[in-house]
Amino acid sequence: MHAALHRTAQSCRLQYLSLPRVSNTRKSITAGSVVKRGVNSMASTELPERARAVLEYWFGPEFATSEESFVPKDKMRLWFQGGPDVDQYITEHFGNDVRLVGEGKYDSWSHNGNPLSTLAGIVLMDQFTRNIHRGQPAAFQLDSQALAWADRAVAEGADQRLPPMLRYFVYMPYMHAEDLAVQERGVQLFRTATETTAAAGPACAAAASCLRMALSYAEAHRDVIASWGRFPHRNAILGRESTAAEVAGLADGSIKKF
Repeated sequence: MHAALHRTAQSCRLQYLSLPRVSNTRKSITAGSVVKRGVNSMASTELPERARAVLEYWFGPEFATSEESFVPKDKMRLWFQGGPDVDQYITEHFGNDVRLVGEGKYDSWSHNGNPLSTLAGIVLMDQFTRNIHRGQPAAFQLDSQALAWADRAVAEGADQRLPPMLRYFVYMPYMHAEDLAVQERGVQLFRTATETTAAAGPACAAAASCLRMALSYAEAHRDVIASWGRFPHRNAILGRESTAAEVAGLADGSIKKF
């Protein structure tokens, strides 16, 4: 996750701490269980072991909650600030999973009827690649695959079966795309998620706050693509030649670096 989003962590954490505690109904992930937000009954697919490991690391042991108010506040530093230790941990514990998902060995996760396994695959491709290959072209090598999984999840309504803070990461591949139409789609997804979560009431205020900040960053990413057609800050990493205007914009801060 982008280091520039550390303000999101602070905002969401403060919102969460200011709210009364809301008891969560915990759902165990067993054969025959999957999150369906707001519904006590679970759907019919077992979560693969490695998908479970990804989600437990990224969201904590309560990732299977069906409560819309779920905010994994203890994980926000991991998401928004990270650091070398986080990169090393992810490389050591999930590097093989990133390789396997890139080779198509986890493709069944995206069409097994379980939105949690789809989410785990997207986190591997869209987030963990950036930790493992930070500052290298390989950081972006699975972006198109992550987007394809996200598109499928949205088309099938799988994203709507996840609590807002898990759905957040289904939408991140849209924010990373160097394509204006995809960016616009991502902005709309974040906007809708923000509005529906805010409308759910005070118990969801912390989640709504996080989504509101995510929407602002989605709009900022969209604006860069609208202006430049690509993310100029990636040029050096990808071996692309920057234009004089891009060099100037990156130097004076008028082009955001994510």
